[in-house]
Order: sequence, then structure tokens, then C-alpha cells
Amino acid sequence: MATRRKRGSGSVHLRKDSRWEGRAVIGYDDKGLPKTKNVLARTKSECVRKLKELSASISKPEPAADKPGMTLGQWLDSWYQTSKQSNLRPNTQMSYEQRIYNYIIPALGDIPLDKLTQNDLRQFYTNLKQNGRIKNTSYYGNGLSDQTVRGCHTTLRSALEMAVSKKLIARNPADGCWLPPAKPREMQVLATDEVHRAKGELIISQPKTKAANRTIILPAPLLGILKGIPTTGTLPLAVPLIQKR
Repeated sequence: MATRRKRGSGSVHLRKDSRWEGRAVIGYDDKGLPKTKNVLARTKSECVRKLKELSASISKPEPAADKPGMTLGQWLDSWYQTSKQSNLRPNTQMSYEQRIYNYIIPALGDIPLDKLTQNDLRQFYTNLKQNGRIKNTSYYGNGLSDQTVRGCHTTLRSALEMAVSKKLIARNPADGCWLPPAKPREMQVLATDEVHRAKGELIISQPKTKAANRTIILPAPLLGILKGIPTTGTLPLAVPLIQKR
């Protein structure tokens, strides 16, 4: 079972060039802003190893004294490293790091924290919806899903809320900001010609994994009709639902 990384041990994320990058806070400057070092590797396990070696080679930094004047990117990195990371499961850490280091910081990171506006956030969300995807654009298109955009908003709102509590900003610009509505993904069912064939006959086979099984609850009137239909021995009374992944 995967274990959580300890506070101050750094973060690991996948870069646009398919390499893994590890980053750790090594100290703080005179303004209280975090100073970081990074390591690069071709695999995640190698990156984690290099990051541990880096962390072991430096003394543990003292907590930063949060001060006004920092950029949004600096605040997000400090907030995640010191306040959020240690409380997250490994998979959730990866989601946060993807949002922060792949989407939010590249687009908004240079904006002074106290100058960030709702309009900045609205433009950011719109751009994510239209051209935010980094990989697999030929398959999924250029835009990110509503779920990913809402995840970026949730991360920003949480980080900015702490900035308000520390009096780094007067109000949270993410409050009341427009974002895409949460829409359930419509189920796609296989067409007749996509069902498995063997020797020229349509075959409905069992799913490969237990997770692919689906149970369908039939209304009582329909169930009564089906029970009244005689079977020939080739058509089962109930068949599994086949769903596109």
C-alpha cells in the first residue's frame, strides 16, 4: 500500500515533456517567500528517489512567515507544501499537483496575490474549457472537462480562503466566480454491430472484470411481460448491460 510523503518532503508531478519533476522547499528568502530546488527523472519512482536524496542533503527549512507582496504561484506552492500536502492521500496529492503545477501556476502564477481578480479567474476557466488540455488532444479535444475545471476552482478557492484568513488579501476572488456546471456524463451503449461476434453469430459474453458488471432493476409491469415470453434456449431472460468506457 502506498504511503503518504511526510511534510516538507516535497512534491512530484508529471511535466509536459513526459519527464517527472520533484520539487522541495529548501528555505525562505528575506521576504518570507519559499525557495525551491527540483530534480528530474524519466520515471516516477526514480524521481521520488532523487527527491528523497535532495531532502536528505539539505537542512529542514523553518516555516515561512507569510507576507504580502508574493505572487499567486508562490502562495499556492507554499500553501500546498506546508498546509495541504501532508493531509492528502497519494492519489489526491497527484490531482492537486496536476492542478497547481500543470494548469494554475503556468497561467496565473505571475499575478501578485493581492491583485488577482474574478475576471482573471473567469478568463482562466474559459481558457481551460477551450484550450487547456496538455495531452491526448487528438482523442479528447483541446478543452478540459467540466470536472477538471471545477477541480481547479476548488483548489484556488481553498488556497485563497487561507490567504484571507492570514490577511494577505482582503477578500477571496474565487467566491461567487462563474464556473462550468457539474453535469453527469451521459452513458453510451454499444450499437448492435459493436457486440462480439463468433462464427457469424452475435455472442453476449461475461465482462472481463467484476467492475464491469451492471445490475438493471426492471419495473414490475415490464418484468411480467418478459416472464410471459417463451424462450427458445438461445435468448437469456436477462442480459448484462454493455457500456462504453
